[in-house]
Amino acid sequence: MARGWSQFVMALAVCLAPAIALARSQVGAATTLRIAIGSEPPREYRVYGNVEAPELYAPIAPALRDSGVGVRQQGDLVELRSGDRLVVKWQVMVDVADLRPGAEPAQALAVDSSLYLPVRATARALTWEVRWDEPTGVLTLAPAASPRQPAEPRPPAERRPPTATPPPAESKPAPPTPPNESKPPTETRRPVQIRPRATPAPTPPPAARNSALASAARLASLELVPTEDGFELRLKASAPVRVTSFTLTGPPRIVFDFQPAIWEPGLALPTATGIDRVRIGQFEPVVARLVLDIAELNLRVLSLPKEPVTEPVIRLARGVSATSQRPRLVGRMARALASRDDLLLRRSPELIAPDAPLLGRIVCIDAGHGGHDVGARGWNGLVEHEVNLAIALDLAELLQEAGATVVMPRIDNTFVALEDRVAFAYLHGAEAFVSIHCNAMPRPGLASGAETYFYTPQSLPLAERIHAAVVGATQQIDRGVRRRGFVVVRDAPMPAVLLEVGFIDHPADGARLADPQFRRRVAAAVRDALIGYFGSAAK
Repeated sequence: MARGWSQFVMALAVCLAPAIALARSQVGAATTLRIAIGSEPPREYRVYGNVEAPELYAPIAPALRDSGVGVRQQGDLVELRSGDRLVVKWQVMVDVADLRPGAEPAQALAVDSSLYLPVRATARALTWEVRWDEPTGVLTLAPAASPRQPAEPRPPAERRPPTATPPPAESKPAPPTPPNESKPPTETRRPVQIRPRATPAPTPPPAARNSALASAARLASLELVPTEDGFELRLKASAPVRVTSFTLTGPPRIVFDFQPAIWEPGLALPTATGIDRVRIGQFEPVVARLVLDIAELNLRVLSLPKEPVTEPVIRLARGVSATSQRPRLVGRMARALASRDDLLLRRSPELIAPDAPLLGRIVCIDAGHGGHDVGARGWNGLVEHEVNLAIALDLAELLQEAGATVVMPRIDNTFVALEDRVAFAYLHGAEAFVSIHCNAMPRPGLASGAETYFYTPQSLPLAERIHAAVVGATQQIDRGVRRRGFVVVRDAPMPAVLLEVGFIDHPADGARLADPQFRRRVAAAVRDALIGYFGSAAK
């Protein structure tokens, strides 16, 4: 009997193997495709999927940035922005088999340190057009063509009879049409499309690109120097370069981009304990990329050069030991934060009972978004940054009454960078970090309920307490506690939690978020969770 059953299972597996393989390879293997972005000439991209599939994925982020679209990756999420407005946010997958072409919300893909965006979903989000020109084999992604003026169709100028009556004053003569592209006089001209020449020969780079390549710095030296709590990454460049960094998961990687820069051929790559592999490559013609493959996400970037330098020094630290040196606030907002005394909320000592449950505790309450970053918008006119601040101020008041000292990165409609929020909490000795947010979906009204996010293992107990308290007090849909690499929970050295109170774009959730009594219940629930958390920690 057992043998017969095993034979049946093997036969079933053989029959299902093609279907399983097909399901896991909806996107297919990587191919190449010529794509034109915006007004740029077409270039060849490595893509997943094809023009006939529901979706195809291509590393078009740099070209989108050149066209004025903001593309920002934070951990396993990527955002598209139009100016200061958030257009869409997608999760970044690391395995092609996990992609679901045509799904909503769409997904992006990270492969070999390159970010592949969903082309069709990108066009929908930006209200652009995707056009496939089969004769030339070029896919064009560009803003929708504006409507033409009504003085058309018109015969080509060179075919107009010599004695033809001049066109009306309000019309303009059509420009001569090249002979190989002439059309019958009766054909209506299609809206202007961005097309390459018919010849398949590659378009030579413009003079500006050649100039950029000539002036790019040469990276000729790369070292990993051990320190007490991690490493220093040291480079030498022939000219100043700007350094940016982000992390990826699955597998864990830390990525650095240097620009404008080019790697020198034959550069020796260093090795170090705790780093599985060091990889370098040319991400863009003048963007040199360095990738550190690490066994676990136990390394994080502690400091980057703030300005372009010829000898960049990057500090990396292991785990929570990264707090052994205080991080520096960066940029103009850092200087503004340093000069503000009102961020440390004061209280009158006589109002605090000597047995207050949070006496002596320091808590950072972060009201998400602010300033030009308004966050999500709701059906009933709510704006996320205002709701976040209202809940945060209520919570700060309740925590003070319980004896805590509260620090807040923002107490008004001010923009504060994510890195500055974390650094500010640490510099004020915060023992817990709670970031207040409202959720939203690409299509409004599809989801409802509360979610709570954490990243480090030390943050999980606090996340579980806060989530259970909020769901219990508000009777909202429980969407669970989740691990995500959001900057404020990923980089915070203390236990850190990001609470998504509800979906501001859902009618029911939006109505609750607009209610001051509901917001007060949320604040009270978080306060109770912090009291329980610190009480259990003391025991």
